[in-house]
This record gives sequence, structure tokens and C-alpha cells, in this order.
Amino acid sequence: MNLGSAEEELRCLHEELTAAPDPEALFQASSKMARVVSEYFPPEQATAFIEATVESMLSASPTCATAAGLWMKVILKECGDAMLDKVPAIVDIIYSHMATIQEGSLRQFLLEAVSILAHHHLEAVISSLLSNHLPMDRQHVPSLRWCQHSSRAKLCRSCSQSCFLFSCSRSAEPQDKRCLCQG
Repeated sequence: MNLGSAEEELRCLHEELTAAPDPEALFQASSKMARVVSEYFPPEQATAFIEATVESMLSASPTCATAAGLWMKVILKECGDAMLDKVPAIVDIIYSHMATIQEGSLRQFLLEAVSILAHHHLEAVISSLLSNHLPMDRQHVPSLRWCQHSSRAKLCRSCSQSCFLFSCSRSAEPQDKRCLCQG
């Protein structure tokens, strides 16, 4: 790897960070720095990076927490295509921290991170989210049953509610799709 130009760019961005007159300038320089780093980011370190970033959002000052959220978004935007095998772990990390992060703008970073990841790997993100216990309207779906083998979910268009349909390729009738709100 030829890091010469990247190193020089990072030095300039470091100077911008230290001389930033206001938080907005700091965030712009930090985002630019994340883009430079993303060119050399190893996808196998994605889960460790996301975990460290989310942890720093919890323990850092508001300015540093925002910068960490920006880094997470940039890395996912720029490198998300190469993270398919890391999607379940990344979604689990983000999901597990949603309850502990109460600050609205920081929670927004987590939601945007899932959205960015879904842009790259929609089916994997949906499958990962559905494997977690999501809060649901218990009056509508008293006991949601989800097939462990299924990786596809669709909103039910046959009823007026937001129900999930499932189709299990390992079931006795693989073409059977039924609305879970029907029982």
C-alpha cells in the first residue's frame, strides 16, 4: 500500500482538528479523516470497530460521542459492501446498546448505522433484526412465531395490520405463506 498521500492528508486533517474553531468544523475534519481511513479499513475488524465506537459514544463527551457516531456512519457507508458476514454481529452490537443510549442524537446515529448497513445488505439486516426480540404491539400479535430457517420477511398486504409473513423452505409446505396475525 502506498500510504504517502493518505498520511499527508491525515496530517493536514489532524491540524484542522486541533485548530477547529467550532464543533461543526471539528465534525467536518473528523468525517474527512474517517473517509481517508476507510480506504484502508480491514472489514474483518468491523465488529471490533463498531463495538469500540458505540462504547465510546457511551463514555465520551458529547462532542467526542458525535464524532464517534460520524466515524461509524462513514466507515459503514464506505466499507459496508465488504461486511456481509459481519452483519449479524454488527446488528447485535447496535441493538444491545439501544437501551443504554438515551440521548436522542446518539440513538439517531445507531438507527442511521442500521439503515446504512441495510442499504448494503438488506436481507441480512432484516434477518438479524428479526432474530432479536423486537418490541411489538402485543394486542395485535400475542405470540409472534418466526421460523428459524427463514431469511425473508414481508409485510402482510392482505390485512390492514402490519404483520409479518414467513415462508420456510424447510417446512413440509415450502410455498405456504401465512399471516401471523391470523394465528
